[in-house]
Amino acid sequence: MYFFIAIIFIAELIVTAFIISLIVKADRAVLRLNGRVVKSREKILKSFATLKNSVVYVEKGIDWVLGYVKRKREEYLLKVTKTIIIYALLFMLEMSFCNSKKCRGIITASKALLKRFLA
Repeated sequence: MYFFIAIIFIAELIVTAFIISLIVKADRAVLRLNGRVVKSREKILKSFATLKNSVVYVEKGIDWVLGYVKRKREEYLLKVTKTIIIYALLFMLEMSFCNSKKCRGIITASKALLKRFLA
């Protein structure tokens, strides 16, 4: 009986020694990696600074593009609004002077002129 307990105790010691050796190997590997990180710290900091500058430039570029698109949208909306108002006024004029051929000629000429200016 004592022999069986002694064998189990020795087996536990072997397993414990193996686990401790694995922990020591992992600790050495972590220390080596830590040394590498400490040596390359300056490179890492420079890389992060470069990345930060790149992100700032990309953000400025996106802001510029969004501003440009917004300005163009406002310009086109203004052109469309002007065109709609002018055509509505011309339509109203055409309805009120529909009997006179001279007025129709003036209206069609003014339409063509306005199309050239708005285009």
